[in-house]
Amino acid sequence: LRLRVADPLLGDAAHADKLRAALTQRFGRPVRLQVEVGATSNTAAAQASAQAQARQQAAEQAFAADPLVRTVMDRYGASVVPGSVRALDN
Repeated sequence: LRLRVADPLLGDAAHADKLRAALTQRFGRPVRLQVEVGATSNTAAAQASAQAQARQQAAEQAFAADPLVRTVMDRYGASVVPGSVRALDN
């Protein structure tokens, strides 16, 4: 298994040994592990962040387009507090 990490601390021998031991225990056989330090892209965390950002943007757009919200804003001069709209987790 080859793993690339962006943080040099995660690429040190102690962390690699702990991960190797955990993987060996999980799979019930020795695991060869090579950890390299370098730039990472398209990680699971980056994908989750992009998806969360897209959900948030969609929620804000849906809220702003809602007829009742538009009526309240137009009639009473109301405004939406930036950052106050939250996407619902499905």
